Amino acid sequence: MVERFKPGEVEEKYTSTKERLNHDNRRVVEETENALVKMGRKPEFITHLIKDINTPDNELRRIVFRALGEVKTKEDRQIVIPHLLESLSKDPHWSVKESAALSLGKLREITTLNALEKARKGYSYPVQEAAKKAIAAIKKTAEFQKQTRARKET
Repeated sequence: MVERFKPGEVEEKYTSTKERLNHDNRRVVEETENALVKMGRKPEFITHLIKDINTPDNELRRIVFRALGEVKTKEDRQIVIPHLLESLSKDPHWSVKESAALSLGKLREITTLNALEKARKGYSYPVQEAAKKAIAAIKKTAEFQKQTRARKET
């Protein structure tokens, strides 16, 4: 079932969900993080997630970048990839960079390989490992696509 929202409901749902990140119960916080990440799959939440890219809250930025790795359409990818790349190169916090690298790997855009290679060589260990995983995912997808094209041509 596709969830439909009335005008104003998207912002209200996003804001109320985000507020639960401050809950005292760790389980509630984890469930909230997962709910926010799933919002990245819904185009109507992309603009709200992007608004939080510059929040001073490192944890929220990390979650936002995880969510942006969940986008489904080509149009949404074109919107979020520049934000992910900028975070990967400029964000001061390693966990946010790590999240951006992993999300780039999920999106499997070959055009992001240079930035990921740079991250693999020049940042903290968790970021390097995330970049390595992202690069592997992108290359695996590119190789699969190449093999599929070769089979169709024969």
